[in-house]
Amino acid sequence: MVDVLTAFVLIGSILFLGYGALKFFQRTNIPDILVLIAVGVVLGPVLRVVDAAPIDPLLNFFASVALMVIMLSAGLHFNFLNLVKNLPKSTLFAFLAYAVTVALVFLAAYFGFAWPLLPALFLAFIISDTDPAIVYALLPNLRTDEETKVSIGVESVVSSTVSAVLGVTILYYAASSTLSMQGALGALASAFSVAIVAGAVAGFAWFSILKRIADVSFASLLTLGAAFVLYGASSLLQANGAISVFIFGLVLGNAKTFSAALSRGEGVEPAKEITMFQDQIAFFVRTFFFVYVGLVLHTALAPGAYLLGIAASVAIVASREISVRFFGEPRHPSALLNKYVIPTGLSSLVLALLPPAGFAPGMMEAVLIVIVLTNAVTAVAVFWHQRSYQGPVEGRPRVLTRPLKR
Repeated sequence: MVDVLTAFVLIGSILFLGYGALKFFQRTNIPDILVLIAVGVVLGPVLRVVDAAPIDPLLNFFASVALMVIMLSAGLHFNFLNLVKNLPKSTLFAFLAYAVTVALVFLAAYFGFAWPLLPALFLAFIISDTDPAIVYALLPNLRTDEETKVSIGVESVVSSTVSAVLGVTILYYAASSTLSMQGALGALASAFSVAIVAGAVAGFAWFSILKRIADVSFASLLTLGAAFVLYGASSLLQANGAISVFIFGLVLGNAKTFSAALSRGEGVEPAKEITMFQDQIAFFVRTFFFVYVGLVLHTALAPGAYLLGIAASVAIVASREISVRFFGEPRHPSALLNKYVIPTGLSSLVLALLPPAGFAPGMMEAVLIVIVLTNAVTAVAVFWHQRSYQGPVEGRPRVLTRPLKR
Protein backbone atom coordinates (compact mmCIF):
# COMPACT_ATOMS: atom_id res chain seq x y z
CA MET A 1 0.00 0.00 0.00
CA VAL A 2 1.36 3.45 -0.94
CA ASP A 3 1.93 5.81 1.99
CA VAL A 4 0.30 9.25 2.05
CA LEU A 5 3.34 11.29 0.97
CA THR A 6 4.16 8.92 -1.89
CA ALA A 7 0.51 9.10 -2.96
CA PHE A 8 0.78 12.89 -3.13
CA VAL A 9 3.83 12.63 -5.37
CA LEU A 10 2.13 10.06 -7.60
CA ILE A 11 -1.06 12.12 -7.96
CA GLY A 12 0.86 15.22 -8.97
CA SER A 13 3.10 13.28 -11.34
CA ILE A 14 0.13 11.56 -13.00
CA LEU A 15 -1.49 14.94 -13.63
CA PHE A 16 1.66 16.18 -15.37
CA LEU A 17 1.90 12.95 -17.33
CA GLY A 18 -1.76 13.29 -18.29
CA TYR A 19 -1.16 16.81 -19.59
CA GLY A 20 1.88 15.62 -21.52
CA ALA A 21 -0.15 12.75 -23.00
CA LEU A 22 -2.87 15.23 -24.03
CA LYS A 23 -0.33 17.44 -25.84
CA PHE A 24 1.17 14.34 -27.45
CA PHE A 25 -2.35 13.41 -28.58
CA GLN A 26 -2.94 16.85 -30.10
CA ARG A 27 0.35 16.74 -32.00
CA THR A 28 0.29 13.13 -33.19
CA ASN A 29 -3.42 12.17 -32.97
CA ILE A 30 -2.41 9.04 -31.07
CA PRO A 31 -5.10 8.72 -28.36
CA ASP A 32 -3.72 9.59 -24.94
CA ILE A 33 -5.72 6.70 -23.50
CA LEU A 34 -2.92 4.36 -24.63
CA VAL A 35 -0.30 6.44 -22.83
CA LEU A 36 -2.38 6.62 -19.65
CA ILE A 37 -3.06 2.88 -19.65
CA ALA A 38 0.67 2.26 -20.18
CA VAL A 39 1.46 4.44 -17.15
CA GLY A 40 -0.94 2.38 -15.07
CA VAL A 41 0.61 -0.88 -16.29
CA VAL A 42 4.09 0.34 -15.31
CA LEU A 43 2.95 1.51 -11.86
CA GLY A 44 0.92 -1.63 -11.21
CA PRO A 45 1.71 -5.00 -12.81
CA VAL A 46 5.30 -4.10 -13.86
CA LEU A 47 6.87 -2.17 -10.97
CA ARG A 48 4.18 -2.91 -8.36
CA VAL A 49 4.40 0.61 -6.98
CA VAL A 50 0.61 0.71 -6.57
CA ASP A 51 -1.64 -2.15 -5.50
CA ALA A 52 -5.06 -1.74 -7.10
CA ALA A 53 -6.77 -4.36 -4.93
CA PRO A 54 -7.83 -2.02 -2.07
CA ILE A 55 -9.64 0.32 -4.46
CA ASP A 56 -11.20 -2.33 -6.71
CA PRO A 57 -14.67 -1.82 -5.14
CA LEU A 58 -14.62 1.82 -6.29
CA LEU A 59 -14.07 1.02 -9.97
CA ASN A 60 -17.75 0.97 -10.92
CA PHE A 61 -18.42 4.28 -9.19
CA PHE A 62 -15.29 5.91 -10.59
CA ALA A 63 -16.08 4.71 -14.12
CA SER A 64 -19.61 6.15 -13.92
CA VAL A 65 -18.28 9.50 -12.69
CA ALA A 66 -15.71 9.57 -15.50
CA LEU A 67 -18.34 8.79 -18.12
CA MET A 68 -20.69 11.47 -16.74
CA VAL A 69 -18.20 14.36 -16.65
CA ILE A 70 -16.77 13.52 -20.07
CA MET A 71 -20.22 13.37 -21.67
CA LEU A 72 -21.07 16.73 -20.11
CA SER A 73 -17.96 18.26 -21.63
CA ALA A 74 -18.75 16.63 -24.99
CA GLY A 75 -22.26 18.07 -25.00
CA LEU A 76 -20.99 21.55 -24.20
CA HIS A 77 -18.75 21.41 -27.29
CA PHE A 78 -21.25 19.93 -29.73
CA ASN A 79 -22.77 21.98 -32.57
CA PHE A 80 -26.54 21.40 -32.53
CA LEU A 81 -27.24 22.76 -36.01
CA ASN A 82 -24.78 20.33 -37.57
CA LEU A 83 -26.27 17.53 -35.47
CA VAL A 84 -29.78 18.17 -36.85
CA LYS A 85 -28.49 18.40 -40.40
CA ASN A 86 -26.74 15.04 -40.30
CA LEU A 87 -28.79 13.12 -37.73
CA PRO A 88 -31.01 10.90 -39.99
CA LYS A 89 -28.19 9.66 -42.21
CA SER A 90 -25.71 9.24 -39.34
CA THR A 91 -28.22 7.42 -37.14
CA LEU A 92 -29.09 4.90 -39.87
CA PHE A 93 -25.43 4.11 -40.49
CA ALA A 94 -24.79 3.86 -36.75
CA PHE A 95 -27.50 1.21 -36.29
CA LEU A 96 -26.41 -0.79 -39.32
CA ALA A 97 -22.72 -0.68 -38.41
CA TYR A 98 -23.50 -1.65 -34.83
CA ALA A 99 -25.63 -4.61 -35.95
CA VAL A 100 -22.92 -5.96 -38.24
CA THR A 101 -20.31 -5.61 -35.50
CA VAL A 102 -22.50 -7.39 -32.94
CA ALA A 103 -23.08 -10.27 -35.37
CA LEU A 104 -19.38 -10.83 -36.08
CA VAL A 105 -18.26 -10.52 -32.46
CA PHE A 106 -21.02 -12.88 -31.35
CA LEU A 107 -19.97 -15.48 -33.94
CA ALA A 108 -16.37 -15.23 -32.76
CA ALA A 109 -17.28 -15.70 -29.09
CA TYR A 110 -20.06 -18.28 -29.52
CA PHE A 111 -18.59 -20.52 -32.21
CA GLY A 112 -14.90 -19.71 -32.04
CA PHE A 113 -14.51 -19.84 -28.24
CA ALA A 114 -17.59 -21.86 -27.27
CA TRP A 115 -19.00 -19.22 -24.94
CA PRO A 116 -22.61 -19.77 -23.79
CA LEU A 117 -25.31 -17.89 -25.71
CA LEU A 118 -26.09 -15.09 -23.25
CA PRO A 119 -22.47 -14.26 -22.29
CA ALA A 120 -21.51 -14.24 -25.98
CA LEU A 121 -24.38 -11.86 -26.77
CA PHE A 122 -23.52 -9.67 -23.79
CA LEU A 123 -19.88 -9.38 -24.87
CA ALA A 124 -20.92 -8.57 -28.44
CA PHE A 125 -23.35 -5.89 -27.29
CA ILE A 126 -20.96 -4.07 -24.94
CA ILE A 127 -17.84 -3.90 -27.15
CA SER A 128 -19.48 -3.16 -30.51
CA ASP A 129 -19.93 0.55 -29.84
CA THR A 130 -17.47 3.41 -30.23
CA ASP A 131 -16.79 5.29 -27.04
CA PRO A 132 -18.11 8.89 -27.09
CA ALA A 133 -15.55 10.06 -24.54
CA ILE A 134 -12.64 9.17 -26.82
CA VAL A 135 -14.38 10.11 -30.06
CA TYR A 136 -15.25 13.61 -28.87
CA ALA A 137 -11.69 14.10 -27.71
CA LEU A 138 -10.49 13.22 -31.22
CA LEU A 139 -12.95 15.32 -33.22
CA PRO A 140 -11.60 18.85 -32.66
CA ASN A 141 -8.17 17.87 -34.05
CA LEU A 142 -9.27 15.96 -37.15
CA ARG A 143 -8.51 17.41 -40.57
CA THR A 144 -11.84 16.72 -42.21
CA ASP A 145 -15.17 18.32 -43.06
CA GLU A 146 -17.73 19.11 -40.38
CA GLU A 147 -20.22 16.57 -41.76
CA THR A 148 -17.78 13.72 -41.14
CA LYS A 149 -17.13 14.93 -37.59
CA VAL A 150 -20.83 15.07 -36.83
CA SER A 151 -21.38 11.64 -38.38
CA ILE A 152 -18.67 10.03 -36.28
CA GLY A 153 -19.91 11.78 -33.16
CA VAL A 154 -23.54 10.82 -33.67
CA GLU A 155 -22.58 7.22 -34.33
CA SER A 156 -20.69 7.04 -31.04
CA VAL A 157 -23.65 8.44 -29.08
CA VAL A 158 -26.19 6.13 -30.76
CA SER A 159 -24.07 2.99 -30.54
CA SER A 160 -23.08 3.58 -26.92
CA THR A 161 -26.74 4.03 -25.94
CA VAL A 162 -27.87 0.89 -27.77
CA SER A 163 -24.91 -0.99 -26.31
CA ALA A 164 -25.79 -0.03 -22.75
CA VAL A 165 -29.50 -0.81 -23.09
CA LEU A 166 -29.04 -4.18 -24.81
CA GLY A 167 -26.26 -5.18 -22.42
CA VAL A 168 -28.40 -4.46 -19.37
CA THR A 169 -31.36 -6.18 -21.04
CA ILE A 170 -29.33 -9.37 -21.42
CA LEU A 171 -28.46 -9.27 -17.72
CA TYR A 172 -32.12 -8.75 -16.77
CA TYR A 173 -33.11 -11.67 -18.96
CA ALA A 174 -30.37 -13.89 -17.53
CA ALA A 175 -31.52 -13.08 -14.00
CA SER A 176 -35.28 -13.52 -14.52
CA SER A 177 -35.81 -15.38 -17.79
CA THR A 178 -39.14 -13.52 -18.08
CA LEU A 179 -38.20 -10.53 -20.24
CA SER A 180 -39.76 -10.79 -23.71
CA MET A 181 -38.52 -9.36 -26.98
CA GLN A 182 -41.31 -6.78 -26.76
CA GLY A 183 -40.01 -5.81 -23.34
CA ALA A 184 -36.47 -5.48 -24.68
CA LEU A 185 -37.61 -3.20 -27.52
CA GLY A 186 -39.69 -1.18 -25.09
CA ALA A 187 -36.67 -0.77 -22.82
CA LEU A 188 -34.60 0.45 -25.78
CA ALA A 189 -37.21 3.02 -26.85
CA SER A 190 -37.78 4.13 -23.27
CA ALA A 191 -34.07 4.59 -22.63
CA PHE A 192 -33.72 6.86 -25.67
CA SER A 193 -36.86 8.91 -25.12
CA VAL A 194 -36.60 9.37 -21.35
CA ALA A 195 -32.90 10.21 -21.53
CA ILE A 196 -33.39 12.80 -24.28
CA VAL A 197 -36.44 14.43 -22.70
CA ALA A 198 -34.90 14.50 -19.21
CA GLY A 199 -31.67 16.00 -20.53
CA ALA A 200 -33.44 18.64 -22.61
CA VAL A 201 -35.84 19.71 -19.84
CA ALA A 202 -32.99 19.87 -17.32
CA GLY A 203 -30.82 21.82 -19.75
CA PHE A 204 -33.43 24.52 -20.45
CA ALA A 205 -34.34 24.76 -16.77
CA TRP A 206 -30.72 25.06 -15.71
CA PHE A 207 -30.01 27.68 -18.37
CA SER A 208 -32.80 29.80 -16.89
CA ILE A 209 -31.27 29.36 -13.44
CA LEU A 210 -27.77 30.23 -14.69
CA LYS A 211 -28.98 33.63 -15.87
CA ARG A 212 -29.82 34.41 -12.23
CA ILE A 213 -26.51 33.24 -10.75
CA ALA A 214 -24.15 36.19 -10.48
CA ASP A 215 -21.03 34.33 -9.32
CA VAL A 216 -19.62 32.55 -12.39
CA SER A 217 -17.23 30.35 -10.39
CA PHE A 218 -20.10 28.92 -8.35
CA ALA A 219 -22.18 28.60 -11.53
CA SER A 220 -19.52 26.29 -12.95
CA LEU A 221 -19.45 24.10 -9.86
CA LEU A 222 -23.23 24.02 -9.53
CA THR A 223 -23.55 23.02 -13.19
CA LEU A 224 -21.43 19.97 -12.39
CA GLY A 225 -23.69 19.28 -9.41
CA ALA A 226 -26.76 19.50 -11.62
CA ALA A 227 -25.19 16.97 -14.00
CA PHE A 228 -24.62 14.55 -11.10
CA VAL A 229 -28.26 14.85 -10.07
CA LEU A 230 -29.47 14.38 -13.64
CA TYR A 231 -27.26 11.32 -14.20
CA GLY A 232 -28.53 9.63 -11.04
CA ALA A 233 -32.18 10.54 -11.58
CA SER A 234 -32.16 9.36 -15.22
CA SER A 235 -30.55 6.07 -14.24
CA LEU A 236 -33.20 5.55 -11.55
CA LEU A 237 -35.82 6.00 -14.29
CA GLN A 238 -34.16 3.16 -16.26
CA ALA A 239 -32.82 5.65 -18.84
CA ASN A 240 -29.24 6.10 -19.96
CA GLY A 241 -27.74 8.67 -17.59
CA ALA A 242 -24.80 9.39 -19.88
CA ILE A 243 -27.09 10.37 -22.77
CA SER A 244 -29.17 12.58 -20.46
CA VAL A 245 -26.04 14.42 -19.38
CA PHE A 246 -24.89 14.72 -23.00
CA ILE A 247 -28.22 16.33 -24.01
CA PHE A 248 -28.02 18.55 -20.91
CA GLY A 249 -24.60 19.77 -22.01
CA LEU A 250 -25.77 20.10 -25.61
CA VAL A 251 -28.58 22.46 -24.56
CA LEU A 252 -26.21 24.56 -22.44
CA GLY A 253 -23.49 24.62 -25.09
CA ASN A 254 -25.96 25.73 -27.78
CA ALA A 255 -27.95 28.05 -25.52
CA LYS A 256 -27.32 31.00 -27.81
CA THR A 257 -28.97 29.19 -30.72
CA PHE A 258 -31.90 27.96 -28.64
CA SER A 259 -32.53 31.23 -26.84
CA ALA A 260 -32.44 33.15 -30.12
CA ALA A 261 -34.99 30.75 -31.64
CA LEU A 262 -37.29 30.90 -28.63
CA SER A 263 -37.14 34.67 -28.14
CA ARG A 264 -36.82 35.50 -31.86
CA GLY A 265 -34.04 37.89 -30.99
CA GLU A 266 -30.35 37.78 -30.27
CA GLY A 267 -29.51 34.74 -28.19
CA VAL A 268 -27.36 34.61 -25.08
CA GLU A 269 -24.98 31.91 -23.93
CA PRO A 270 -23.52 30.79 -20.60
CA ALA A 271 -20.15 32.15 -19.54
CA LYS A 272 -17.19 30.46 -21.22
CA GLU A 273 -15.76 29.81 -17.77
CA ILE A 274 -18.36 27.07 -17.31
CA THR A 275 -17.12 25.16 -20.36
CA MET A 276 -13.48 25.62 -19.36
CA PHE A 277 -14.19 24.39 -15.83
CA GLN A 278 -15.97 21.27 -17.09
CA ASP A 279 -13.10 20.54 -19.48
CA GLN A 280 -10.63 20.66 -16.60
CA ILE A 281 -12.77 18.35 -14.47
CA ALA A 282 -13.12 15.95 -17.41
CA PHE A 283 -9.35 15.96 -17.90
CA PHE A 284 -8.73 15.23 -14.22
CA VAL A 285 -11.21 12.35 -13.96
CA ARG A 286 -10.34 10.84 -17.34
CA THR A 287 -6.61 10.87 -16.61
CA PHE A 288 -6.89 8.96 -13.35
CA PHE A 289 -9.52 6.54 -14.64
CA PHE A 290 -7.41 5.22 -17.50
CA VAL A 291 -4.32 5.02 -15.33
CA TYR A 292 -6.43 2.84 -13.06
CA VAL A 293 -7.38 0.66 -16.04
CA GLY A 294 -3.66 0.04 -16.53
CA LEU A 295 -3.27 -0.87 -12.87
CA VAL A 296 -5.80 -3.69 -13.16
CA LEU A 297 -4.53 -4.93 -16.54
CA HIS A 298 -2.52 -7.88 -15.21
CA THR A 299 0.26 -9.36 -17.31
CA ALA A 300 -0.65 -12.92 -16.30
CA LEU A 301 -3.97 -13.11 -18.12
CA ALA A 302 -5.28 -16.46 -19.25
CA PRO A 303 -4.37 -17.17 -22.90
CA GLY A 304 -8.06 -17.55 -23.72
CA ALA A 305 -8.75 -13.95 -22.64
CA TYR A 306 -5.95 -12.68 -24.86
CA LEU A 307 -7.12 -14.71 -27.84
CA LEU A 308 -10.78 -13.76 -27.43
CA GLY A 309 -9.89 -10.09 -27.12
CA ILE A 310 -7.78 -10.29 -30.27
CA ALA A 311 -10.47 -12.22 -32.17
CA ALA A 312 -13.16 -9.73 -31.10
CA SER A 313 -10.97 -6.82 -32.22
CA VAL A 314 -10.43 -8.45 -35.62
CA ALA A 315 -14.19 -8.94 -35.91
CA ILE A 316 -14.77 -5.26 -35.10
CA VAL A 317 -12.31 -4.15 -37.79
CA ALA A 318 -13.86 -6.51 -40.35
CA SER A 319 -17.35 -5.27 -39.53
CA ARG A 320 -16.32 -1.68 -40.15
CA GLU A 321 -14.94 -2.56 -43.55
CA ILE A 322 -18.21 -4.30 -44.42
CA SER A 323 -20.39 -1.50 -43.03
CA VAL A 324 -18.66 1.33 -44.89
CA ARG A 325 -18.49 -0.68 -48.13
CA PHE A 326 -22.21 -1.53 -48.17
CA PHE A 327 -23.90 1.16 -46.03
CA GLY A 328 -21.51 4.10 -46.12
CA GLU A 329 -19.47 6.07 -48.67
CA PRO A 330 -16.25 4.10 -49.34
CA ARG A 331 -14.98 6.71 -51.83
CA HIS A 332 -15.40 9.63 -49.45
CA PRO A 333 -12.09 11.41 -48.62
CA SER A 334 -12.68 10.62 -44.93
CA ALA A 335 -13.82 7.01 -45.38
CA LEU A 336 -10.74 5.86 -43.46
CA LEU A 337 -12.09 7.60 -40.35
CA ASN A 338 -15.55 6.07 -40.73
CA LYS A 339 -13.95 2.64 -41.03
CA TYR A 340 -11.35 2.66 -38.32
CA VAL A 341 -12.21 5.25 -35.67
CA ILE A 342 -13.38 2.40 -33.44
CA PRO A 343 -12.17 3.18 -29.89
CA THR A 344 -13.75 1.09 -27.17
CA GLY A 345 -13.46 2.58 -23.72
CA LEU A 346 -15.36 3.73 -20.67
CA SER A 347 -18.85 2.51 -21.45
CA SER A 348 -17.69 -1.01 -22.32
CA LEU A 349 -15.58 -1.23 -19.20
CA VAL A 350 -18.44 -0.05 -16.98
CA LEU A 351 -20.82 -2.60 -18.50
CA ALA A 352 -18.25 -5.40 -18.12
CA LEU A 353 -18.36 -4.82 -14.36
CA LEU A 354 -22.11 -5.48 -14.11
CA PRO A 355 -22.47 -9.28 -14.58
CA PRO A 356 -22.53 -11.45 -11.44
CA ALA A 357 -19.55 -13.66 -10.64
CA GLY A 358 -19.40 -16.72 -12.85
CA PHE A 359 -21.51 -15.22 -15.65
CA ALA A 360 -18.57 -15.15 -18.07
CA PRO A 361 -15.06 -15.84 -16.68
CA GLY A 362 -12.49 -13.74 -18.53
CA MET A 363 -15.02 -11.07 -19.56
CA MET A 364 -13.13 -8.17 -17.97
CA GLU A 365 -9.77 -9.29 -19.35
CA ALA A 366 -11.15 -9.70 -22.89
CA VAL A 367 -12.74 -6.24 -22.76
CA LEU A 368 -9.48 -4.66 -21.60
CA ILE A 369 -7.62 -6.26 -24.51
CA VAL A 370 -10.26 -4.95 -26.92
CA ILE A 371 -9.91 -1.45 -25.43
CA VAL A 372 -6.16 -1.45 -26.02
CA LEU A 373 -6.33 -2.91 -29.55
CA THR A 374 -9.23 -0.80 -30.86
CA ASN A 375 -7.58 2.37 -29.58
CA ALA A 376 -4.33 1.32 -31.26
CA VAL A 377 -6.19 0.82 -34.56
CA THR A 378 -7.85 4.22 -34.12
CA ALA A 379 -4.48 5.87 -33.47
CA VAL A 380 -2.94 4.41 -36.62
CA ALA A 381 -5.98 5.31 -38.74
CA VAL A 382 -6.10 8.90 -37.52
CA PHE A 383 -2.35 9.33 -37.96
CA TRP A 384 -2.49 8.01 -41.52
CA HIS A 385 -5.58 10.07 -42.37
CA GLN A 386 -3.99 13.29 -41.12
CA ARG A 387 -0.95 12.70 -43.35
CA SER A 388 -2.86 11.79 -46.50
CA TYR A 389 -6.15 13.74 -46.34
CA GLN A 390 -6.65 16.13 -49.28
CA GLY A 391 -10.32 16.99 -48.87
CA PRO A 392 -12.03 20.09 -47.45
CA VAL A 393 -11.26 21.15 -43.89
CA GLU A 394 -13.78 23.30 -42.02
CA GLY A 395 -11.85 25.23 -39.42
CA ARG A 396 -8.38 24.65 -38.05
CA PRO A 397 -7.62 21.86 -35.59
CA ARG A 398 -8.71 22.93 -32.12
CA VAL A 399 -7.56 21.95 -28.68
CA LEU A 400 -9.87 20.36 -26.14
CA THR A 401 -10.06 23.42 -23.92
CA ARG A 402 -11.71 25.53 -26.63
CA PRO A 403 -15.39 25.18 -27.61
CA LEU A 404 -16.36 24.18 -31.12
CA LYS A 405 -17.28 27.04 -33.44
CA ARG A 406 -20.95 27.92 -33.27
